[in-house]
Amino acid sequence: MSSAGRAPACTGDASSALKAHLTYEEISWTRKLLPHYLHGMPPEIADIRIRSTRGAVEFPELVEIWRSAVEATHDFLDRTDFLRIESNLASAYFPAVSLIVAEKEGAPVGFAGTSEQNLEMLFVSNSVRGGGIGTALLREAIANNAVTTVDVNEQNSRAVGFYLSQGFARVGRSELDGDGRPYPILHLELTG
Repeated sequence: MSSAGRAPACTGDASSALKAHLTYEEISWTRKLLPHYLHGMPPEIADIRIRSTRGAVEFPELVEIWRSAVEATHDFLDRTDFLRIESNLASAYFPAVSLIVAEKEGAPVGFAGTSEQNLEMLFVSNSVRGGGIGTALLREAIANNAVTTVDVNEQNSRAVGFYLSQGFARVGRSELDGDGRPYPILHLELTG
């Protein structure tokens, strides 16, 4: 990034520059994400790279991101439930979804998991929350995983506001979460 806080302008053959520094998979993800940056993505997150997960080897880092995000945003979550969910992330929840990871300066800072057309999870490290990483992950999930629905904890008002601002609308509500616990869930669907 330049000293003004904006990504420098691209000159020359961008494809050659990509090939010189990225693997084939990273080039593919970068090419898919570039149009999102060009159409409304804040320039300050141009140094964010979205990629597929490296698998179980990076699950501990993703659990840390989850912990940071949930401790900052889910004050309604009972500690027992927090620990139960945390203990199942790497063994049950992550393997059940297609995961993408947001990376900044080579380190994971957020992730999203999808199943069919549903966004099952999206978490951003509290240290970088509010910087556009969640937006980048959501746009990637919509564009390349055909996401059209998401369920969100009603008590997490920031998340509800985020999804509504991204074009989702409320289509239903459940009094209990998917595990039958007393955490109301709003069912949202992408409009237009």
